[in-house]
Amino acid sequence: MRTTMGIIGIMGSGEDASVKDKQIAFELGSQLARKNFIVLCGGRNSGVMKSAIDGVASEQGISVGILPGSDKSEAAQNITVPIITGMGNARNNINVLSSDVVIAIGNTPGTLSEMALTIKNKKPLIALNQSIESIALLKSMNYNKLVIVETLSDVMIQLNEWLQ
Repeated sequence: MRTTMGIIGIMGSGEDASVKDKQIAFELGSQLARKNFIVLCGGRNSGVMKSAIDGVASEQGISVGILPGSDKSEAAQNITVPIITGMGNARNNINVLSSDVVIAIGNTPGTLSEMALTIKNKKPLIALNQSIESIALLKSMNYNKLVIVETLSDVMIQLNEWLQ
C-alpha cells in the first residue's frame, strides 16, 4: 500500500495559462507524485489543472480535482478522483481548506482568489511564477506562511521544511 505524505494543492489558471505555467505544473505534479503526495487542484481539462494532473499520472500518483460544475465530463482525462461540486468559484475554498500546502502558479483572477483564501485560512502558501505586481501585493500582507520562489527545487525544499 502506498503511504501518502500529505495533500498539496496546485492552483493556477485554466484556459489562460501560459506555456511556462503549464510546463511548471506538469513537472511539479510529477515531482510531488514521486514523493507520494496527493495533488489536489481544480480538476478541469485545461491549463495548470490538466498539466498538474498529467504530471501526477505520469508517475502513477493520486490526483483529486474539485470541479466547479455539475458535469463529470469537465474533468481532466487522467484525474484519479473527480469531485463534482456544482459550486462554481465557491469551490476555491474547498481547494484551499483541503490542502496541507497551497502552491500557486501564475496570477490570474481565480488563482489570486485562491491565494487570498489561503492567507485568510492561515494555510502555508508557496507562490511560483508571479508577476512583480502580485509579488508586491503578497508581500504587503506580511503573511509569515508565504514563500515566493523562483524554481521547482525551491518549492520542494520549502515543502520538505514545512512538512517534516
